[in-house]
Amino acid sequence: MILASQIPSQAAPASRPAPPAKKAAAAPKPAPKPAAKPAPKPASRPKASKPTPQQQAAELHKKGLTYYRKGYLRNAQRALEQATQLDPKNDEIWVDLGRVLVELGEDRQAMNVFLSAGRLNPKNPRVWNNLGSLYMYQGDMERARKAFQTFLDLVPKDSQEAREIRRVLDNL
Repeated sequence: MILASQIPSQAAPASRPAPPAKKAAAAPKPAPKPAAKPAPKPASRPKASKPTPQQQAAELHKKGLTYYRKGYLRNAQRALEQATQLDPKNDEIWVDLGRVLVELGEDRQAMNVFLSAGRLNPKNPRVWNNLGSLYMYQGDMERARKAFQTFLDLVPKDSQEAREIRRVLDNL
């Protein structure tokens, strides 16, 4: 006979399986992040505004003078004519256009341009110097004298230009 004490010990029969451990209380979910704000735009320069007609005319005037100095007279004429369309009251552009026209041999048109410049600004000595020269070239000495005299009335008496025109008048 076998005594219970002689039975090798075995683990106690398993009792009911332990219930699964309760899950620890779930950590609260973090609140959703607010939608990301767009990054602020870097300070930008204001949009360049379109140049005014006078600014465009000034650029064309410079371009025309550059062409003139380089001897591209037709290009100079076109640029200066465009400038006069954009800024028709700018007497300096008209005077420079007249000079180009004289160089091109278009004296009648140059005369009209100088006269237009003179109407715009009768106190511009360049108008009268150029008119005097053109009248003299055409042989109209009376008008040349009047134009040169108007020039002298507008410039300082002791200027180099005044001395030169007085010499011209002495020879007319």
